[in-house]
Amino acid sequence: MGICALFLAGAPQTNAKEHGHFVTAEMRANALANAEKHEWAGQRQQQAIAAAAPWVDRTDDELWAMVPPQDLPRTVHTNKGVIYERQEPYCPDVSGNWRDASSS
Repeated sequence: MGICALFLAGAPQTNAKEHGHFVTAEMRANALANAEKHEWAGQRQQQAIAAAAPWVDRTDDELWAMVPPQDLPRTVHTNKGVIYERQEPYCPDVSGNWRDASSS
């Protein structure tokens, strides 16, 4: 529902982007037309708007404060197959070498 929330919300703000990287202008226009035309799509649009409300009400500073720091380890570096299937487990080493996480 996350991605749907972004383009089904149809934010009526004047500074709203027309489209992003994942949702084209055509996809957004189609979603808005569906919300007008079909009851189910209109309900989804209203659900998305309600789900987005707490985030829309936050300031940029509040949102940026929620982003974890870059030095926080990511699962892609520590857990086998979490992000990339068939990826061997490994951990970054401060010396610049990679070590096998399964040997730790």
